[in-house]
Amino acid sequence: MGTVIFSDAYYQGYIGEGAYDLKIVFSENYSISTNKTTVRITNVSLRKTRNSANYGSMPIFGSIKVNGTTLISMNGSPYYANMDGTDYREINIPNSGSVDITHNDDGTGAASFQVVSGNTRNGVTAFGAFATRAVFGITGDPTQSAPLTTRPRASTISSCPATAETNHSITLKVNRNSSSFYHKASFIDGGTTRISNAFATSLEYTIPKSWFASHTDTTTFPVTVSVQTYTDSTCTVPVGSPATTTMTVIADASITPSVSSGWATVSAYNTGTAAENITGYVKGFSKAAVAFDDSKVTNKQNATTASFSVTCQGVTVSAVPYRTPTLTSTSVVVTCTVTDSRGRSASQDFSITVMDYAKPKLSGISVYRCDASQAADESGTYISVKATGSCSSLGGQNTCTLTAAVAASGGTYGSATSLTSGQRTRLGPVSADTSYTVRIRATDSLGKTATYYAAIPTQKWAMKFRANGTGVAFGKAAETDNVFEVSPDWEVRLGQPLPITSGGTGATTAEGALANLGAQNAEDIAGTIFYKQNIGAGASLTFTFASGVGIAGTVLSGGANASRRGIMSYGASASGNALCSKLFDATDITITTSGRSVTLQNTGAATIYLLFIHYQGGRLTFS
Repeated sequence: MGTVIFSDAYYQGYIGEGAYDLKIVFSENYSISTNKTTVRITNVSLRKTRNSANYGSMPIFGSIKVNGTTLISMNGSPYYANMDGTDYREINIPNSGSVDITHNDDGTGAASFQVVSGNTRNGVTAFGAFATRAVFGITGDPTQSAPLTTRPRASTISSCPATAETNHSITLKVNRNSSSFYHKASFIDGGTTRISNAFATSLEYTIPKSWFASHTDTTTFPVTVSVQTYTDSTCTVPVGSPATTTMTVIADASITPSVSSGWATVSAYNTGTAAENITGYVKGFSKAAVAFDDSKVTNKQNATTASFSVTCQGVTVSAVPYRTPTLTSTSVVVTCTVTDSRGRSASQDFSITVMDYAKPKLSGISVYRCDASQAADESGTYISVKATGSCSSLGGQNTCTLTAAVAASGGTYGSATSLTSGQRTRLGPVSADTSYTVRIRATDSLGKTATYYAAIPTQKWAMKFRANGTGVAFGKAAETDNVFEVSPDWEVRLGQPLPITSGGTGATTAEGALANLGAQNAEDIAGTIFYKQNIGAGASLTFTFASGVGIAGTVLSGGANASRRGIMSYGASASGNALCSKLFDATDITITTSGRSVTLQNTGAATIYLLFIHYQGGRLTFS
């Protein structure tokens, strides 16, 4: 509601001069959405001033404009005013029109009222009351401004971070349109709203970790930030609608699972292996087995344990049973990991020492024919054996057992005899005219072995016949019927090459032997591979068909340019001329033919490598 008064209005009549005041009352209806006030005139009244004469009911002529728009217009009857006494006398006015006035950004506004003349009498043109002998009038169509009620608009958000990490502070800033305004910020997460304390232009706000208690499967979620403007510091009278923006909340690094002692237990797993009876980790046999205790895992803000995993030697196991691959090093790190429902993980490394392991070893081996006292004797009927066995200690849990067994030539091994490491043991008796193989074996607690074979020859003879006369040997005893034997440490020399018909080659050189046996030159055999390397930049290679119709394929590849690869086919026509086709897109290779020759020219800057596969026909020669 507002009022504007035009004072000391002009009066002139037959009975002298006088004056009066014109009071206009108007209403205001403000729209927040448009920032406009609708103005209507609700009351117009007159009162005499000074010593003006009294007059009875007089008709009113004229109109009133606001901001150039006529809101009321009067043209005499039925609009009258009584000009007696000194109080304001209300004029019976018509229904007012309206005008919309836009406020400034700071909320201020004004209405410009103009009183417009409506009649002329006694030479006076004016707005006012007209009598037979007097005019209470306002001349000149004057204007006067009346302030509107200040209507500052709601504040806007000038600064809000796009992301905010829990347990960290953010700064929210607003542009306010009045220094008396205060605000409250609401952080809206689904159906949950959290409201800040009142602030003027800037809010420092720490995002609590507890916001993630309702977000157990993600590390981020969106929040709507809503700022409501108030006219008072206690924030009881709101101004306009809230200003809003969005922000993404991120779980800080502390919202991650934590573990306490005993949450993961790592132990040796040897079941089903050769090391099953060994306590501890054995290289090449053991695995590390992990047992998890979820009760010793602390998940944050209502998260739950999603999975466990074990990583070792580059392999991750994410399901029961949690066992590593077989351990292949003596120093191993087993990484145990728990992952929560948000995908956040906590890990702990467990360093384990693995006992080194190697198969048993034999050393200090000595085997020979001997007599009953184990003295060396080429004609002896016993065998003396000595060996030293060793194995990986495995913390004193591994032992090595030595045995020896004897097999006659062409026969099988007899029962094994236990040996004492580093000491001699007599085996036998055996025949002096039979050769033997002695098998010495070291076996450890894991069942792994080391084996050595020693040959024991017969006693030595210049020439020896079989007892039944069906076999003969030189340098040794004859052991097999219908066989001519020579001691392996004897050399056989013939006066002339052994002919092919007798199982020889009939030649004294490799080349002669190949020729006598009918071997072909590799270049004449279908399917032979020819490898020609290094056709350098700017260089060329020429190959020629010697005779017949040859067909071959060539694979090309560029050393520095791996994309230069392809296949080329070439051969000779029925008339004997060379033919060639290129089955690849190489711009730095040109091919020319001349008679039976094909020339490849390397026009590029990189070396070309060629692989020739010759299928059939005459030989190729290269130049």
